[in-house]
Amino acid sequence: MFPPIYQTCVNDAGVVAVLGAEPRIWPFGKARQGAAKPYAVYQNISGSPENYINQTPDADYNLIQIDIYGDTVESCREAAIALRDAFEPIAHITAWGREDRDPDTNLFEFSFDTNFITSR
Repeated sequence: MFPPIYQTCVNDAGVVAVLGAEPRIWPFGKARQGAAKPYAVYQNISGSPENYINQTPDADYNLIQIDIYGDTVESCREAAIALRDAFEPIAHITAWGREDRDPDTNLFEFSFDTNFITSR
């Protein structure tokens, strides 16, 4: 029901190199105020249990949206690559999202979606 997003990041050297020893990645699509850049946020877009007729579910599917923000195009893309490399061994990336510049913060933004199957 809750995929191991933060646990994956904290244990991945590539993510730690870009997002810090306590990786700057937060749930519910909300970053900490004044967070250093680059950083990432994530949120559950949809999901469902693996239902069976004769037993309770043993896994959950979750579609997670990852949004990366940075002061520069390069830092944003570097963080996106590190996160992609960390998640691909344990999940399926299903879509590359938009590249944009946030009108309020002027930060560069990149997003992608990934599908996790989490055992219970």
